[in-house]
Amino acid sequence: SFPSYVTARRLDYAEKLLTTSTKSVTEIAFEAGFTSPRTFFRSFQAAYQITPHQYRKNHNKFLS
Repeated sequence: SFPSYVTARRLDYAEKLLTTSTKSVTEIAFEAGFTSPRTFFRSFQAAYQITPHQYRKNHNKFLS
C-alpha cells in the first residue's frame, strides 16, 4: 500500500541519518517525516527488530 511505501522510504532515510549524523534520534524522526518520535520508534523497531538507539550504537562506531 502507499502508506507502507512511504513509511519504508522514511525508515530508509532515518537509517542513513542514524549512521551518518550526530543528530538526536528525535530530530531524525521528525526530519524523516514521522509525526512523533513514538511513531518512529514503533515503526523502526517493527522493521529492524531493534531500537533506533541500539541500531546507531551497533552500526556506527564513530558516534558511539
